[in-house]
Amino acid sequence: MLKIIRSLGDLDFRLLADAYTQSCQEQGKLNYPDYPASQQLLMAEQELYGAVKCFFQDKNAFYAVWQSDGRYLSVLRMEPYQDGLLLEGLETPPEERGKGYAKQLVRSVISVLSQQEKVLIYSHIDKKNNASLAVHRTCGFALLRDYAVYADGSVSHNAYTMQIST
Repeated sequence: MLKIIRSLGDLDFRLLADAYTQSCQEQGKLNYPDYPASQQLLMAEQELYGAVKCFFQDKNAFYAVWQSDGRYLSVLRMEPYQDGLLLEGLETPPEERGKGYAKQLVRSVISVLSQQEKVLIYSHIDKKNNASLAVHRTCGFALLRDYAVYADGSVSHNAYTMQIST
């Protein structure tokens, strides 16, 4: 079931951190290589919490969660970007992958947004992330650029920019 979360107080951070565990583990190894794995994870989760607090300072930003039985099965963030919204942070825990949760989540978000007004949705996807590329294509996203321009103005040639209009 889709849940839209527009404030930090409505977010269950423990469930969010569980959904992002693999990403946090990777960030922990990268950012804190001299620490034990458990401490790397904790430090990366603390960084995630700080980022989430900043994220909700924009009143137009929100998390979308596909949840069931008290678990976040797939999550993503949406925030203002250029002349539309940027879909980012799409994550499904490894044990839940291949079950269609990311597709259900993305399609549901697109459906909700299309009921409000016409909006462009952008997404930056790592060129090596075949699973995410497949989800985006299945949900109707088309390739816009063979590079990504992030909100801070930095450019990555390791990611595509895809777009869909609701």
